[in-house]
Amino acid sequence: MLGARRNVVCSSPRFWALLLSSCCLVRLLDAQGGSPQPAAQLIPDLASCQRCQIIVRERALTIGADSGLAEIPSSIGWDARGRVYFTQPKRGTPIVYEPDSRRMVTLGRAGSGPGEFRMAAVVEIIPGDTVLVFDRGNARLTVLGPSYRFARSAPAPFGTQAMRWWPGPSALVVNALVRDRERVGRPFHLFDRVGNELRSLGEGGNVLFGDVGASLMRAMTVDRSGNLVAVTALGRYEVEVWSADGRLVRRFRREPKDFKYPPAPTSNPTRSSDLPPPDPWISAAWVDSTGLLWTAAVVADKTWRAGVKLDKVGHGAEVGWQIDVVDPTRYADTIIEVLDLKSGRLVARTRLDQPCRSFSPAGALACEAANDDGTFRVDVFPVAIAGQLSR
Repeated sequence: MLGARRNVVCSSPRFWALLLSSCCLVRLLDAQGGSPQPAAQLIPDLASCQRCQIIVRERALTIGADSGLAEIPSSIGWDARGRVYFTQPKRGTPIVYEPDSRRMVTLGRAGSGPGEFRMAAVVEIIPGDTVLVFDRGNARLTVLGPSYRFARSAPAPFGTQAMRWWPGPSALVVNALVRDRERVGRPFHLFDRVGNELRSLGEGGNVLFGDVGASLMRAMTVDRSGNLVAVTALGRYEVEVWSADGRLVRRFRREPKDFKYPPAPTSNPTRSSDLPPPDPWISAAWVDSTGLLWTAAVVADKTWRAGVKLDKVGHGAEVGWQIDVVDPTRYADTIIEVLDLKSGRLVARTRLDQPCRSFSPAGALACEAANDDGTFRVDVFPVAIAGQLSR
């Protein structure tokens, strides 16, 4: 099955390849070992607060309005000074946007030496505004200080999809597919500040390998009690709560009626009309100051075909097809949900006419859009919930 799709080129390690997620699918089979998992509690569709409403405020910041971004960011990070860091799928080096000066700064340069990058894919900011960049091209984690100076680097799993600093165990959680017998099928891998691996969390099992560990992908955040809250990104909508000592203590599941998972294509698409709509994808999670969990789910727009094109790449026997999103707002929307994990209820939900991939620590949502010249920008919208919530 995977061999039939080998000439399809996945244009991004995350969402923008999801139209062909079957070529990037990892399936967990017969998971074994570990403690019994708690049963997943169903969170019903009926909102528990009929008067509560999600408010998406006026745009507070735009990145790429003056000099547009050549690509849609694949990862976004935020520091305590308001600086915004991001990576792009085809660009080797990460970029930081400084709102005060409205300038973009390229971090490092192309290469494999200290402070150099070949394919910066994921960025995370830890206390003290230390910048962590996963470089897929060099298969390593690069650490930069608050002034962007190179500090050190350490090996990191090639299949890294996301990273989150977890204050409880004082560890960096790396969400990755790791392909060895001891860690295979486990979604979380903990590293210390220096880059030493501490342990892995989650059940392992037999795995059919693909290009990306799609079934292991998680959107991660940390709650007020210091627990890691992880939301499955693809194929299902589940919430996991992990205690600081590494125990899976609670599980929830959502089954929204408007989440449609189209069947995988049975052959390589060669025309845009052959493409199925994108799968729903949980792109971001955030716990607010009251303990409510916010999730952002990217779903197909009604006009999604108008926002994507299919380009032929390669030559001869190596010809493939690359999917490019040319207009994010026509391609996808975002469903924002607010969940109360204490009561196991949905509080409120709304739909935004832009795909969004990141919450800031202060509760702003970063969303993608196209400029008139064919470049891209990131719009940042503060979000809040209005209404009297009884908890």
